[in-house]
Amino acid sequence: MRPSSMPFLPHATRLVEQFIERLIEKSPEELQQEGILPQGIMEEWRSSFDEKVLVGMVPSAQNYHTHLKHRFYHIPVKRLKKGWQEAKYIALYPKQGAAPVNGVACFGKITDVKFVKRYEINELPKNSSEEYVRFEIESWHFLKDIIRPVGYGISVYTMTTLNTLKEAKELPELFMKSKEEITLWRMLRRLSDRIRFDLDDRYLDKASKITAYRIKDIVIKLEGEQLVITRGTKRKTLSIDALLKQPSMVFKEMVRLMDSDTI
Repeated sequence: MRPSSMPFLPHATRLVEQFIERLIEKSPEELQQEGILPQGIMEEWRSSFDEKVLVGMVPSAQNYHTHLKHRFYHIPVKRLKKGWQEAKYIALYPKQGAAPVNGVACFGKITDVKFVKRYEINELPKNSSEEYVRFEIESWHFLKDIIRPVGYGISVYTMTTLNTLKEAKELPELFMKSKEEITLWRMLRRLSDRIRFDLDDRYLDKASKITAYRIKDIVIKLEGEQLVITRGTKRKTLSIDALLKQPSMVFKEMVRLMDSDTI
């Protein structure tokens, strides 16, 4: 047994430092592969990350107050697209003027889904036989920070995940769909909470891709099979595969870029 007066060996201290660095730098997937994260925790994390949220546009103040008061949301059946049935939550996006502050502020868990005629929605009377889907909500929960539109909007509805909704600061962040987009976003969020997105349309439900990520003066683009990073006139290219297979390497590169004047 080592005497209490004996100092820690430098080698042992460095091993601890290296272990902590790995915890900070590596993704949950890499930690799982190395046996640092138990299998059950990863499954629980994935389940939470994949819970779907339908973020629906609210056209007026009357609709917004009614949805909040009576805990429901409705949308025409003809406006729904493939995958809407996966939603476990509804979040409200009141268009400008429909709420005191423009942006996504609340969400709620879906308890029931009903197909009804428009005239059957008594809380918002309208003489129409058009078919609607009515989502009953358990209760509304307000987000810590309102998700700001920053020049973007939602024309009907968009789909996102619960974790993304809770962590997002700006509306374009809700657009992410591919594993690469989500992995890159998670990586950048570890560097800063001020990430800007450029989409190819001002409406999330009409956009087809993220054209660029912006963090400070660095611009990152997913172009085909490449991850292209630019800073001023400098440019660096990495393989897209590295995002999923070697995220810690990409993360270190991002840190280096932010701390250096050159690429």
